[in-house]
Formats: sequence, structure tokens, C-alpha cells
Amino acid sequence: MNNNKKWWAPVLHFVVHAIQGILILAVLLVAAIIVGELVKVLIYFNAASFVISVFEQLENVMVAVDAIMFLCYILRAAITALKE
Repeated sequence: MNNNKKWWAPVLHFVVHAIQGILILAVLLVAAIIVGELVKVLIYFNAASFVISVFEQLENVMVAVDAIMFLCYILRAAITALKE
């Protein structure tokens, strides 16, 4: 451990990584919202129910994977900050 580091350096690194993770989460959630809006358009135009259900499941998977990856990213950042 480097004794020249300030006590708040690991906290600052974690906060920066958390902000980065939130921004990435937001970008990917916008993509899921766009898919959700596409589903509404498909319903309006009476698209095949199979196509609508595929896009609904795609939206759900996008949100779930995004949340899991965000949690992994934050956990990794926390572990790294604790090791500093």
C-alpha cells in the first residue's frame, strides 16, 4: 500500500467509476426504451404477435443484462477501491 496516497483517493476512484457505470447504464436503458416504443408502434400497426413478443422479450433481456452488468461493474469498482 502506498502511504503517500490520501485517504479519500479510493473513495474518489469509486465515485468516478460509479458515475461512469451510471452513464453506461443510462445509455443502454435508452436503447431498451426505444425498443419498448418500437413495440408500441408494432402494436399500433397490427404486426404479427410473434414479432411483438420477440421485441418485448428483447427489451426485458436488455434491461436485465444491463442491470446485472452494472452491478458487476460497481462490485468490481468497490473491491478495487477497498484494495487501495
